[in-house]
Amino acid sequence: MKIMLRRYRNFIRGVSVNKTGKTGVILTTSSFLTLFIFELARLAGIVTNSYVGLVTYMLFPGVFIAGLLLIPVGWRQYCRERNKKTKELLAETF
Repeated sequence: MKIMLRRYRNFIRGVSVNKTGKTGVILTTSSFLTLFIFELARLAGIVTNSYVGLVTYMLFPGVFIAGLLLIPVGWRQYCRERNKKTKELLAETF
């Protein structure tokens, strides 16, 4: 279990090497969690407003995809800053 947790932490550190990557990780994680909570609230009958569906199914997936796109952009910026190829940086980071 400890090995798995360590690998997960190393992966998150490797993906979020600069502000762009960290922003992508934060956007992706927060939008997924918020989408999940809103969907549970809708299924439980707590939220019945029809505009919540608009936000839930249009806004949060868009933010999720934008976060996913920011992660490789941040990695590419990191590669350019270091003047190294991805293979070299992966071997160095992980």
